[in-house]
Amino acid sequence: MLQVNYIRENREKVLERLSVRNFKQTEIVDEIIKLDEERKQTQTSLDNLSAIANSSARQIGELMRTGNKAEADKLKADKLSKEV
Repeated sequence: MLQVNYIRENREKVLERLSVRNFKQTEIVDEIIKLDEERKQTQTSLDNLSAIANSSARQIGELMRTGNKAEADKLKADKLSKEV
């Protein structure tokens, strides 16, 4: 099985070798590359959102430890209203 990185980096060679095997649906190779790009963009977005959530959780935890429950609750409410 071919790895996506190999397909992306050696697109022409992959197409050439597939043609030897009478594989005529070359647009599938381009679709694989496009879908992998979308996957990477989605993963980056998810990683960024996770970092923001972790940062917020740390801030709220610190506020709770220092006794600023009202401020922590306000920060929670702000974060929830932004998510919806």
